[in-house]
Amino acid sequence: MKKIVGLILGLLISQVSFAQQTISSLAEFIALQDGSNQNIKMAPGTYHISSETKSLFPGGNWRVNEEGNWPGLLQFSGNNNIFDLTGVTFTFDSTILLEMPSIAHGKLVQLGGSGNVWKGFNLQERPNNGEYGYFHHTSGGAILEVTGANHEFYDLTLKSRFSRPYGLGSIYGKTGSSTGKLPGSSLNKKSGLSINVLDNTYFENTNVDHSGLGHPLVFNGPINNLVFDTVSVIAETRSTNDLIANGVGGTDRNGVPFHVTYNGVEMTGESGKADYLSLFDTYNLNRCQNLDSGNQNAPIKPNFQYSLVEDSFRGYNQGQIGTIEVYNATVVGARSGIALEYASEGMIVDGMTVTGIAGHGVPACGGWNGSNGGEGDATAYGPPSYSVLKNVRADAAYSTIMEINGNSQDIIADIELLDPSNGYNRPTDSTALALLGGDNHKLRIWKRDNKALTKDLIIKVNNGGTDNLLLCNMTQQPVYVSNNVSNSMIYSVGNIDNDSSSSANNTIVKLSSSTNEPDVCKALASSDNPYTNCDGFDAFSGIEAEGFCDMSGVEIEYSADDGGEQIGYINNGEWLEFKDVNFGDGAASFDARISSKTDGGDIELRLGSPTGSLIGTCSVSGTGSWTVYDTVSCDINSVSGVQDLYLVFTGNEGYLMNINWFKFTEAEDNCYLPWSGDDFSVEKETVNYSSGSIDISCASSVEISMDLEGVGSMEDADYLNVYYTVDGGAQQVISENVNAFAEKTVSVSGIRGSNVEIFANVYTSYAAEVYTISNISVVSEPEVAYSLDVVSIVASADDGNVPANTRDGSLDTRWSAKGDSHWITYDLGSNKTVEEVGIAFFRGDQRTAAVSIETSTDNTNWETVYTGEQSSSTIAVQTFDVTDSNARYVRIVGYGNSSNTWNSFTEVELIGR
Repeated sequence: MKKIVGLILGLLISQVSFAQQTISSLAEFIALQDGSNQNIKMAPGTYHISSETKSLFPGGNWRVNEEGNWPGLLQFSGNNNIFDLTGVTFTFDSTILLEMPSIAHGKLVQLGGSGNVWKGFNLQERPNNGEYGYFHHTSGGAILEVTGANHEFYDLTLKSRFSRPYGLGSIYGKTGSSTGKLPGSSLNKKSGLSINVLDNTYFENTNVDHSGLGHPLVFNGPINNLVFDTVSVIAETRSTNDLIANGVGGTDRNGVPFHVTYNGVEMTGESGKADYLSLFDTYNLNRCQNLDSGNQNAPIKPNFQYSLVEDSFRGYNQGQIGTIEVYNATVVGARSGIALEYASEGMIVDGMTVTGIAGHGVPACGGWNGSNGGEGDATAYGPPSYSVLKNVRADAAYSTIMEINGNSQDIIADIELLDPSNGYNRPTDSTALALLGGDNHKLRIWKRDNKALTKDLIIKVNNGGTDNLLLCNMTQQPVYVSNNVSNSMIYSVGNIDNDSSSSANNTIVKLSSSTNEPDVCKALASSDNPYTNCDGFDAFSGIEAEGFCDMSGVEIEYSADDGGEQIGYINNGEWLEFKDVNFGDGAASFDARISSKTDGGDIELRLGSPTGSLIGTCSVSGTGSWTVYDTVSCDINSVSGVQDLYLVFTGNEGYLMNINWFKFTEAEDNCYLPWSGDDFSVEKETVNYSSGSIDISCASSVEISMDLEGVGSMEDADYLNVYYTVDGGAQQVISENVNAFAEKTVSVSGIRGSNVEIFANVYTSYAAEVYTISNISVVSEPEVAYSLDVVSIVASADDGNVPANTRDGSLDTRWSAKGDSHWITYDLGSNKTVEEVGIAFFRGDQRTAAVSIETSTDNTNWETVYTGEQSSSTIAVQTFDVTDSNARYVRIVGYGNSSNTWNSFTEVELIGR
């Protein structure tokens, strides 16, 4: 474990070893709450808590009902215990909360005491016949609270569900006060995991799945010396468009219904949708919500996203929050990834990915930063002063990636900017990529593919005053420097809008590209971050999976295999890209180092794109644990040369596998051409001949030939038939014969593939009736150009005559786009030698079209290989002899024709090798 502060070493060295006691019932577990010095092993299984379970407690009632204070269900307060709950799941009916009193700051379960070890505590909230419960008091509560000191938690899982309201964000309030929510509406928030007054505690593999208005993970000081190693916080967002149209109609990803109670009317899910839309004017966007009077006018704007929950890694009493370390964390869909900007000591974060962060859902009415589209309302990273953030990542789909207030100081961060998986959904006025203020920070922002975002977002250096800032913007996004920035160094690949005065003593440098990154910025880079573009892999030397060039969905995390990093959190359909993998003269097999606690899945190996040519599929089975590894192997189809490789992961729902590294094994050189077979004759017998597999992978195409002869008084029942197969496919005819015939030579040419096999089926009825096959040979043919396959086609525009029409074999269909410089691009799937391009022009016999033809290996950098007009007046395909080039993409750019500005092609052929 990569601990920067080794606060857990020796934590429990003094703990006495006790004889282990095995239990197998809820009653036994409940009885252990106040004990100390226990070593407990609980039998694996699911233990369900329903209303009837309260009979197991003293007084036959829930703990809170008997004692008059929280927690409501369980309170473990003993010391120096070991609880091994591996394979145990505690489920509880959500409605048991409704049987508990209205007391402020509720908590259902509390794990406290000192020096306890918890292994596999798994608590899951479930509906009771479709009904959910909530904390009665308007202050809400948390499902699980951890308190005390000197604990260790392994494999802690919490699934918390429902609140009142839910599905509406903070639109109907944030607090329980009358001025903080809409009068007449009931507010009963529910948080997930609450860390309250806790010291010197270690968490490993913590998973929080939260569906409720409340914090998924929240700290309440005093807090000090906490380590979280591998954390997953999963929540959810919703679009305001869906809210405006459907109100409480619908459910979240876990099937939890949306809900609000207003003036005693409970409106839930689809059954409450009509009532909600009749009571709430969701289409009136002209006035703001008046909280005090109770008038309700939709306090939201359309076309943006808001969180259904509150913050992750959120702090209260932050002046009493000390050191927190976080390693290998994931946060999805919360209102922030980290919201600890006022904590008294800095955080250490090494490895964290935050995506889909969205705000309260109320930035239309002046409250919560409404004047700037909600900026400042939500962010991926809001760390405290003196924090260090390494190997962290975030997207800006719905909010900023970082916000540092003007009071913060001495933050070091290296942030990778991610493209959002589902596009952007932000108010028009929300243009900030990051809001940066404070003093003495060293910040680096970079993007793995060095491409600009598809939305114009700005790094704004003006958040309450900034002094002595080092900002290294290695992205294409612009930077705005306000007039209250001083004594700072700002390097940016994106454009810089500088409003600071000349006397502010700022050094501001526009870089031509990220390859010109200065050393002072490189020094901030996390160890695995590339300074240059990603390309050039040796297929046979081993490739680290986390060294990808591009990806979809996966995450980099700590690897228990070798102490380095790996790719994890892999779901069905996600992929990794590796550019310019050199397969040399050929690869025969694929090896991967993997682990999987589930049933695994498949790794598809594709060339050129995630849907490109499939060269092999490697099946991965479960290894029993995420930290138990195996090396899997599979054969692949022949592949050679330099190729863009994609690892595409497929399987069932949930996480499939982790992958640490992979490599290929070189193919043995078994291709020896020309090949020749032995002559043979058949007389009064049946012979079924096979040449065996013949390797032809070293030739672009081959010819099979042989001499045949049939001599004697033969019958019609006598036959000599010769066939061949390519790569194990269907038999194809070389020659079929009956009766006698004179000597002849038969051949088939233009055969392409990895191997061929020759078959002969021969029979003669009597002696002196002889068939002879001689001079059997397979020879390579001179390389010739052929029609290249196309895997996809895109165009800059069309009028309804779509790009695919240019490859349908018909001169009666076409692609058309009006205007100068419209283009159509053909993806060949992998690099080919392009020698000729054939184009059939719509009405090519009536007008003359002008085009240029360009090629590219990466769909970004283009080489012009032809410019001119069509050579003849015809509607047939015309061939353009282009400059030979190695390319994957071919683009034809149209410049209209002699009659108008239309560009119209009926067919396009691409010729090469």
